[in-house]
Amino acid sequence: MGYDWIIDVLADLENFARKNNLEALAQSLNETANVAQIEIAAVQHVPNVALLGDGGGNRTVSTSIGAGRRD
Repeated sequence: MGYDWIIDVLADLENFARKNNLEALAQSLNETANVAQIEIAAVQHVPNVALLGDGGGNRTVSTSIGAGRRD
């Protein structure tokens, strides 16, 4: 199971926030999930990690620079 549950919980909270028009909270939770993915990848020594974005596209995040791009 590892750290996957953390990402799932953050995604559930973000979805709830979006459905309830809490846009600032939803954005903050999305950013928090991105940070969590980067830190988890660093702990697990994974060079790149794919993130699901709010638009359904994938973002690839390089753990060496912490920046992402949407496909």
